[in-house]
Amino acid sequence: MSGKNGRGMEHIIDPSTGDHVAREEMIAVTGASPMVCEVLSTALYVASKDKRSEILARFKGYSASEIYCLTNGNTNIIRVN
Repeated sequence: MSGKNGRGMEHIIDPSTGDHVAREEMIAVTGASPMVCEVLSTALYVASKDKRSEILARFKGYSASEIYCLTNGNTNIIRVN
């Protein structure tokens, strides 16, 4: 879902591996700066789930949620703590 351009190709690169990243999830970030929210959402998207809380903790006043679109049409939202 996220990480793909209009042609179905991944456009986000994991800097630690050089591999393209495309997952069936979105990351939504809220906070004071739209620019920080945009960059932080991409960083959290690339990061492994066990590292997301650690990264987010460095940004006081920002919160994030993982959003999954389920096959039945519903969504599942999980707050990053």
